[in-house]
Amino acid sequence: MGQVEPQMEAAPTGETLRALERFVVATKSVATPKEYGEYRGVSVQTVYTWLRSGRIKSRSCECGRQIIDIMVADKDLDSE
Repeated sequence: MGQVEPQMEAAPTGETLRALERFVVATKSVATPKEYGEYRGVSVQTVYTWLRSGRIKSRSCECGRQIIDIMVADKDLDSE
């Protein structure tokens, strides 16, 4: 039996990777401020501003990291 040559696929582009990252974050229930910023298309500084001003809320996970409930934060931002 002969060996089967693996097919080489084209490397994903930057835009494809960003879309994939947004999809992965959207399928999770919580995100870090950085992940949430990437999902919303804003900088992490903007997310921290929203947190400080009370526009969205976060909590600490067991490991001590600040996490954001994505569905609650989206609802808070979209209701404004």
